[in-house]
Amino acid sequence: MLLFEEILQYNIPEVYNNLQKHNIQTELYLIEWIMTIFSKNFNVDLAARVWDLYMIEGLKAIYQAAISILTIYKEKLSKFHYRV
Repeated sequence: MLLFEEILQYNIPEVYNNLQKHNIQTELYLIEWIMTIFSKNFNVDLAARVWDLYMIEGLKAIYQAAISILTIYKEKLSKFHYRV
């Protein structure tokens, strides 16, 4: 988790900072993504592609897919405001 947080902070700091500001822990989303290798979040074709990359490149492919997802939602996540 710490390694991914460093990667997230380096690649999309505005998302990282906003998630930290609202105390949204990386474990809330990353554990499911890693444990299912995105099969719960992507359609079969896209998940199979991530699995192929995972078999070739290892955990790096999972981190790249996770950063890609967060980059797609960068604008929303960087402006997200949590209300209780």
